[in-house]
Amino acid sequence: MIKISVIIPCYNLGQYLQGCLDGILQQNIDDVEYIFINDGSTDDTLQSLTEFCKNRSNCKLINQLNAGVSAARNRAMECARGEYIYLLDGDDILTEDAVASMIAAVKDSTCDAVLSEVTILKDGIEKRVHLPIVDGTYSPKQIYEEVTIFPLMPQLLYKTEIIRNQNLKFDTQLKYGEVYDFTIRFFCFAKHIKVVSQCFFKYVMRSESATHAPNYKKDLTILDTLRKYNRVGVQFYEIPSFKLTAFKMIMSFTYNKYVKLRLKDKEAIDNIQRLLEDSILRDLTKEIMQLSSAPLKDRFLALYVYITGLSGYKFLTKLR
Repeated sequence: MIKISVIIPCYNLGQYLQGCLDGILQQNIDDVEYIFINDGSTDDTLQSLTEFCKNRSNCKLINQLNAGVSAARNRAMECARGEYIYLLDGDDILTEDAVASMIAAVKDSTCDAVLSEVTILKDGIEKRVHLPIVDGTYSPKQIYEEVTIFPLMPQLLYKTEIIRNQNLKFDTQLKYGEVYDFTIRFFCFAKHIKVVSQCFFKYVMRSESATHAPNYKKDLTILDTLRKYNRVGVQFYEIPSFKLTAFKMIMSFTYNKYVKLRLKDKEAIDNIQRLLEDSILRDLTKEIMQLSSAPLKDRFLALYVYITGLSGYKFLTKLR
């Protein structure tokens, strides 16, 4: 019986793939399968994956034309045989005892998902990010009530039965925040979420990744993501952490990133202006600055963004 299906979408990861493959070789667990999806890579990714999967019965390789990470994950989920599904990017690394820890966490199959910790690996330095909630089993609502901000990286195990029964898929129209969107929709049907203070994977932070590099047209689609969150997460919206998580994500993909890079060209200014003029974001920002449970720095940022607008953005880019 396959307990865990690890889904690994890959696109032009030739020079970053080896760490992921080495991490898989460390597992030594039988009841797990690894599903690689080569999403139309133009480098040697497909060759590396083909060689790795050869003669490994627990590895499946799907090769498709480039369709994006969400479409790749959806295709893999269709053929996943595991009782639980875990998402791993092809440039990230499973910890040495990751799969054994996953299987231990879902041994009795009573939980619908498992939320774990994560280690960030940047410039050869590892930093463990601890969960802001103690180990235990919670309802989705209880988790939002316990945390200040929900962890946004893909660090959950999802029960396949719920995904199949509710026909849950990744939204291929979202460019950012698609994993969290999937998680919100999953939580609408889940009842028992297990929280464990173990770390299943290392998130390799690369400066050239989409999270850190500007893409003006793509960055602004984070507003579409915000609207989707509001629509599908209506049962959680009144919980402060749900609002603050959405606000933090918006700021990280636009305002904060652009300030950090001192972006003052016309496209950057136009993007920030459209962001600041968006009615839904302004309403959210107003709520955050009045949210007593939010960290002071986030309330201050919301206040600053709401009051100073574009002039405040231009001022911050000059300071850095």
